[in-house]
Amino acid sequence: MTNGIEHTPGPWQAEGQKVIKPGGMVHIASTYEGSPEANARLIAAAPELLEALEGLARPCVFIEACGLCGLCDANAVIAKARGKKENRDAD
Repeated sequence: MTNGIEHTPGPWQAEGQKVIKPGGMVHIASTYEGSPEANARLIAAAPELLEALEGLARPCVFIEACGLCGLCDANAVIAKARGKKENRDAD
């Protein structure tokens, strides 16, 4: 993996209730519960959503993360996707 990316790099594509990496034989996920096709579309968009969010996110305007604003939420979700500790709580 490159650039610190631990997941299978995108783009991913939804095909019915399956999520695949186009052009290859890489199966990312299959969905079965609720709305499987809608869930597959959301999962397929994940790499692009993460990249877009990382492009918009920046540190909280407070010296210590407040844990309450949209910036803190965005940074916590990015950390979760990267397998790092989420820190939404103010000290």
